[in-house]
Amino acid sequence: MATIYRDEILFHLRQSEYTMPTAVICIPITGLFLAAILVCLHVYVYWTQNENEPPVLGNSIPFITPAYGLLRRRTGFMVQLRLELRCPSSEFDEEHRSPSSPSLMDLGLDSKHFQSCRNQHPHVQIYTLRFPGSRVYIINAPSLIPSLQKQKHDIAFEPIPARAMANICGMSRAGMEIFNHAKINGESFFGGFLRAAHHSLAPGKGLESISKQAIRVMAASIKRLESKNTKLKVNLWHWVRHEMLIATTEAMYGPNNPFRCPSNEDSWYEFEEGVMQLLMRIHKLSQQGRSSLQARERLVKAFRRYYEQDHHQIPDIPSLCLVQACYNYNLSRGLSLEDIARTELAQVGARVSNTIPGAFWLLWHVFSDSNVLADCRGEIEKLVTISTTQQSEADGRISKNNVYNIDLSQLTCRQVCPIIMSTWYEVLRYNHVGISARVVMKDTFLGKYLLKKSSTTMIVSPVVHSDVTAWGSSACEFQHRRFIQDNNRSAYNETSHNAMETPSKGILDTRSDPGNVSPEKGPANRLFGGGSTLCPGRHLASQEVLSFLALTIMRFDLNPVNKIQWIPPKKFIPLPTALPIPKAAYPDHLEFEMVARFPERQWRVIFGSESITRLEV
Repeated sequence: MATIYRDEILFHLRQSEYTMPTAVICIPITGLFLAAILVCLHVYVYWTQNENEPPVLGNSIPFITPAYGLLRRRTGFMVQLRLELRCPSSEFDEEHRSPSSPSLMDLGLDSKHFQSCRNQHPHVQIYTLRFPGSRVYIINAPSLIPSLQKQKHDIAFEPIPARAMANICGMSRAGMEIFNHAKINGESFFGGFLRAAHHSLAPGKGLESISKQAIRVMAASIKRLESKNTKLKVNLWHWVRHEMLIATTEAMYGPNNPFRCPSNEDSWYEFEEGVMQLLMRIHKLSQQGRSSLQARERLVKAFRRYYEQDHHQIPDIPSLCLVQACYNYNLSRGLSLEDIARTELAQVGARVSNTIPGAFWLLWHVFSDSNVLADCRGEIEKLVTISTTQQSEADGRISKNNVYNIDLSQLTCRQVCPIIMSTWYEVLRYNHVGISARVVMKDTFLGKYLLKKSSTTMIVSPVVHSDVTAWGSSACEFQHRRFIQDNNRSAYNETSHNAMETPSKGILDTRSDPGNVSPEKGPANRLFGGGSTLCPGRHLASQEVLSFLALTIMRFDLNPVNKIQWIPPKKFIPLPTALPIPKAAYPDHLEFEMVARFPERQWRVIFGSESITRLEV
């Protein structure tokens, strides 16, 4: 037996004499081969990059590093590159960060990264990310944004929604031909569509009628919750999502709103979850993508029935003005009824995909900070007046009851509600993850930089919203008073469009001063986009979200179920939106108790200007 073991050991030793050198040789050969490929890729990028183009960054492994960075960190990857270019120590000062609020950098950056930032190339205003077959130019400096927005024909936005409509909504070839190429008097389909919708969404009777109907639905729902006169356990995200979706679509589509059917509401959420896969045309590779496609087709059928039965043509319902304007425009440009129904998916997405998370994060920031809550409640209380009503009792006595009247039409007036508006703008700035993309239609110069045809330019909101040269050393902090304007000493030059100015002329350092920032001015303010991509629904979204906030904080207290502290929810970006949503993987962080503050009170919601329209609740 010992002889057998000895022979076996000798056999393996002889084998190792022959195999070991081969393994040792293969390792350096493989390393040299990979190094040669890496060198070739660097040489290829160098020779194909014009000297007048923006410098290439994120190129440690050409093509792979930017793709991996975007996949893993998304917009946080661009913030990381900006920080590596210019990272003042004040930008990662943790001393003043609120422990109850998620950081602006939570989308993929941690404090360790700030410590390792290098103060390299501080003057890079725009850079290139190289992908196989394409270039993406990322704008670092807000000062370049006005020039970009002025060149709307050479650096165009229209190709972006055209691609999205084809993949996400499933438009027909005939519909896409109209969308891509049909022009009237030089105006694109998308440009004409925005103009058609503008009348209903701009301040005026159309916007007022839509806002009133949405508020009526919200107020009725809040009243039903309050009447239960008990502690209500809710998932904050699910509750806000349902309330905002129903209120918005009731105002848009009237009494035959397709989303009154619970199955259509569920289909919308199912559709949303797979939008990114539909956009990238990889939906067939996963069950979620296939479910999203099926949900989309169910919604298309519902919208087609809506139009076939002329539910959008009901007279004496002024809030239908937006749907009517969009339908008439689409019909005039030659879209089929099937394609019109498919465009409604984009319409609903445009109205709720950012409004819903905006309302959620606003409630979160207000309720999680007692100082912010006190400031907002104090300002809303000024909108409340008390009137007395008389009521005959069964025994013949006359009783008097107080009615609390709250006028929600003043919420979006910065002179009346400066703290409310500033808090809303700061929520958008702090949580914004949007990307404004445009396609370069021909070789074009942006300042001194050459942009190549067919490439893409991007303005990444977290990059400009965390820029300390624009927002001061508190750029990465949540400060709800940041946007309050000082009428006696305006530190912001209203005629200027350069947010890179010195603090004496531009935006103040908000650590020593809360702000005086005008969100309508300055290229560093991307709260609602800008230029030709300025959000046409910003007035409606603001009115809806702030009304929902006012109705909630005046009539309810909101407390975490664990009764310990507000735990910041993890953020997730499931589709191309401007605001993230909380991750469903952490439901315990979203469970809250709603307690009515004054269940015995009678409320009347008032909305209107001169006519003062009363909405009985």
